[in-house]
Amino acid sequence: SAPARSGVAPSIDDGVSFPLTPVQLAFHTQGGLYPDVPAYGYVTQDIRGPLDPELLGRALALLADRHAMLRIRVLPGGSGPVQSAVPPSNDGGGAPDWYEVRELSGGGDVEAEFAELEQALRNRPFDLTAEAPLRAVLARSTRGTQAPGPRRATAGAGQEFLRLVLVAHHAAADGFSLNILGEELWALYTALTQDARPELPAHTTDFTAFHAHEQSARSESALAEGRTYWRGVLGRQGEPLALPYDGDPLALPEPPLLAHQVTPGAALSTALRETAAAHGVSLFHLLLAAYARCLSRWSGGREDVSVNVARARREARLPGVDRLVGPLADTLPVPVHVGPEDSVHALAVRLRDAWPEHERHGLLTSLDLARLLPTDGAGPRTAAPASFSFARFPVALAPGCPVEVRPTSAGTASAATRLGLLCWESDGQLAFSWNFPARLFTRATVERLATEHLAELAGATGLGEPPAPPATSARLTAPEPTTDPRTAPPIDLPSGPHPSGDIVARLLARFRATPDAVAVDTDGVTLRYAELDRASAALAARLRAGGVVPGDLVGLLTEPGADAVTGVVGILRAGAGWVPLDAAHPPARLADQLNRSRAGVLVCHTATRDAAAALAAEAGITLVAADDTASLPMPSSAAREDESVSHDPDSLAYVIFTSGSTGRPKAVPITRRSLTNYLDWALDTFGYRAGDRLAQTASLCFDASVRQLLAPLLVGAAVVTLPRQLLRDPEALLDRVEQAGISVWSSVPSLWSRLLEAAETRVREGGPAPDLSALRWIHVGGEALPPSHVRRWYDLFGPGHRIANLYGPTEATINATFHIIDTRPADDVRTLPIGAPLTGTDIDVVTPDGLRRCAPGEPGELLIAGVGLTPGYLHAPELTAAAFTVRDGRRWYRSGDRVRRGADGVVEFLGRLDDQVKVRGHRVELGEIEAVLLSHPAVARAAVIHREERLTAFVQCLPGVPVPGSTALRAHLARTLPEYMLPNRIHLADDLPLTGTGKIDRAALKAPSADTDQAPGRSAGSRPATPTELLLARVWSELLDTDAHALRREDDFFALGGDSLLVLQVFARLRETIPSLPRPTVVYAHRTLAALAAAVDRGPAEAAEGTTPVDAGTEPYGHGEPACPSPASTLAALAAAVDRGPAEAAEGTTPVDAGTEPYGHGEPACPSPAS
Repeated sequence: SAPARSGVAPSIDDGVSFPLTPVQLAFHTQGGLYPDVPAYGYVTQDIRGPLDPELLGRALALLADRHAMLRIRVLPGGSGPVQSAVPPSNDGGGAPDWYEVRELSGGGDVEAEFAELEQALRNRPFDLTAEAPLRAVLARSTRGTQAPGPRRATAGAGQEFLRLVLVAHHAAADGFSLNILGEELWALYTALTQDARPELPAHTTDFTAFHAHEQSARSESALAEGRTYWRGVLGRQGEPLALPYDGDPLALPEPPLLAHQVTPGAALSTALRETAAAHGVSLFHLLLAAYARCLSRWSGGREDVSVNVARARREARLPGVDRLVGPLADTLPVPVHVGPEDSVHALAVRLRDAWPEHERHGLLTSLDLARLLPTDGAGPRTAAPASFSFARFPVALAPGCPVEVRPTSAGTASAATRLGLLCWESDGQLAFSWNFPARLFTRATVERLATEHLAELAGATGLGEPPAPPATSARLTAPEPTTDPRTAPPIDLPSGPHPSGDIVARLLARFRATPDAVAVDTDGVTLRYAELDRASAALAARLRAGGVVPGDLVGLLTEPGADAVTGVVGILRAGAGWVPLDAAHPPARLADQLNRSRAGVLVCHTATRDAAAALAAEAGITLVAADDTASLPMPSSAAREDESVSHDPDSLAYVIFTSGSTGRPKAVPITRRSLTNYLDWALDTFGYRAGDRLAQTASLCFDASVRQLLAPLLVGAAVVTLPRQLLRDPEALLDRVEQAGISVWSSVPSLWSRLLEAAETRVREGGPAPDLSALRWIHVGGEALPPSHVRRWYDLFGPGHRIANLYGPTEATINATFHIIDTRPADDVRTLPIGAPLTGTDIDVVTPDGLRRCAPGEPGELLIAGVGLTPGYLHAPELTAAAFTVRDGRRWYRSGDRVRRGADGVVEFLGRLDDQVKVRGHRVELGEIEAVLLSHPAVARAAVIHREERLTAFVQCLPGVPVPGSTALRAHLARTLPEYMLPNRIHLADDLPLTGTGKIDRAALKAPSADTDQAPGRSAGSRPATPTELLLARVWSELLDTDAHALRREDDFFALGGDSLLVLQVFARLRETIPSLPRPTVVYAHRTLAALAAAVDRGPAEAAEGTTPVDAGTEPYGHGEPACPSPASTLAALAAAVDRGPAEAAEGTTPVDAGTEPYGHGEPACPSPAS
């Protein structure tokens, strides 16, 4: 007979509805927005001995009868979701429908088969509207071995494999509750086997009583004191930890959630307990200190570390709270200062001493703490992305229990999981469970972190050497200004190949080796190597005759073509450096550059002679024509003269003027050593060869022209120069590329995009696909390369072309990093890496203040050093001192570029630091908005400016495709960007202005008038018309407290006051009329009334398109975890709900995940990453 029920909770009347607590509501919101991502805590137990699966099922039914929270269902209510408990079974005569016995095949690796089953079970979401918040699966097989775990036992041949997995939804049970359930389950099972009454303590309280008790303690004075305390703690933490992510930490939540378990063994477990006792700290504090030290090291030496630590919240003076099953737990963001010399023991003592003060101010919930957090470009900052939990699972079986039970694994996760460490103990043995989402970390990365963590623990006990202290970068200091870069100290040369041979000697050797090969091709007019040899020798002779000596600078004012190539080579042969000037620039600008370079000679040709003569006359310098063919010396005499010229590798090869923040260009000199190193790298990397034909697209004033002009000449290839007017005609340019047989294309992405557009247009209009069979390489650089360009290229031409994404400031000799692409990027790729450093170049990523090296994945400023670095700005020591720093005795250039370096060393460009603007207090990277715009299939170019506190986007669409309206583009942006990053205006332009180098001319962009695009929010547009639009208008008016007659089809839900909680309510109302709906997240991609109505009409097929702009998941951590949402809109709604008063109190959600609590000796357990 079944034992009688005992101690059923007295006041949660079965079937009576009551509101969700803020913790539960957080998980409810997560489930509505991310139904594929579960929120759970779990424990797995190995079972040894004769087990009756049917009796185990009956015991589970009795367990659910005893604890009403295991029978809750969550349903819509008039003012928000409510919960109620379904009636108990009363007799315990059968197994519940959430219990399953699974037979493992036993035909192979039973452990691997079980691991797959366990992961699938953990990643299966709950539907709390229709099913219980608890699942139990008994897996069994007569073959295999028991799973690894504390005091694991190995089964022999034929021994039965038995393992029970309990998974509980966080809205029903925290980690402490799982411990209670594990103990009581086996007491009930033992009683069933003995046909006896179980000896379980009677309930003296319930979950609603606990919540009421907590609320009664929240006096305004106590809350004010707590806010003051935690505001100070959080304010000292700075930016959140940058963990060594493999994925994008801002990416939207998605399954699967994974776990990696480590069992250190008896020796280390014992040593840790003894070490804690020897230093007068608890094991909890010692383990937390070791974890904090690891987090510091993984974050690049970050000294101020914050860890989300779970609180059991069972210290209330409420009888029976220690036996209460429910989501009681919450978290505190515990600060830890980790100095470079701090030992784990010292950190543990500090944590022990600070803990009572944290607890004294522990009245604040996660929601209260979230309201104290500042915001940044990704929404509200998390209190901590890493969590820590400590749990004890005592093996306390009832007398006479016929089986032996040992926990082997445990864990917790939800949509907000970043990196969670659950430390748990059973029967004296420790185990560590690492919980993480596959979208953020690879298993290999987590295994590496777990190994380093074990080494940290071993070092703390003396069983091993502690890991090296965190790597930090020395403080950066400005170098002493020098009056001239040519007098600066020598640049250090990093390890790697050194430049080989003088550049002039190598050029001359090539000229004489292939005299009849084509060196330069300008629209079919060719210059052969022998002719280039004679012309450049003649120019060098005239320069020397005009007073040019090695080390001088010479102005060069020529149009693209053979004369430009002759000018560059001739100046180098004279031992001088060239200063390129653009004839299209204003004369005053040219005169200023010529004057600042202190050049004594200006080289021109027939096309620029008049302008050059005026400049030379004004400056009082000598004018020399590159195309003066009179009295050309023979190559033999030229060789003798060249041999008499000294070519110092540290003399200047050229000077490029770049834009300056003051409006006056800066003069950047590059040495011959730097130039030769760069050209050697290019030849080795790209394999240029005789017969290649390289497109010369860049103005001589753009340093990309250096590679385009000189690299081909070193291998006997041809420079194919493209006149300016040709670059402005995409169709003619495409024809020229085909006819000229270009094998290496090189340009800025904007120009390459125009070439691509011309090819697409030709095919779209029925013409033949362009014949680019000769093309081997595409080099793009000078601005960010949109992945859409690369996808379109491969879609049109297929595989076979290799694309090099080149990055680098002029100060680092053309390029500093490169990334080679040889396959089509996936459709979800939003940015392309800029790659790894060139030979002879070193890079580093540091915090903007330069005081700390950034950890992998952490954004920071890119520093560049090495042989390619300029000696400094010409005749501008103050500018040099401001832009260059010294660290560890080496000079570094502060690029001003914001990048992120992955664990593999590959660098991702995020934008300019000075492109980072503030919008309503949020930091915004304009480049991020542009990247999302460029991912739209109809967009060719995009630029975003920030003027007069408003964001304005300028968009140029591809020819021949339907032009999206500004509303459609804003909806596209809203799929991935938060509201404050959406432009106030989107201006559709026929063409965007370009600079002389082919980049978008942002200074020429003019803000459009107010009627160019309708502002977000309230619109002057049309009234709702379709049945769905009218229904939406009525629902919006009720929930947003606005006049339905005033709503327009163009009105924006979020601009009118909508938030994530209201999204769920909108869809709950819609479901009363329309049973088949897309997921609620579709509203983030279709924010206007008309767009959302259209998406609703399309039905569930639209589901894949809806994504929230910010991570909206809640996250329990550690082992008994209440939830916490992270989306910006949800957090704002929570704070607003508090402000609006009691009517909405039940709808609040906790912002940070609230983790586990103390286990065993009441040591607080800690949660995992805050949402």
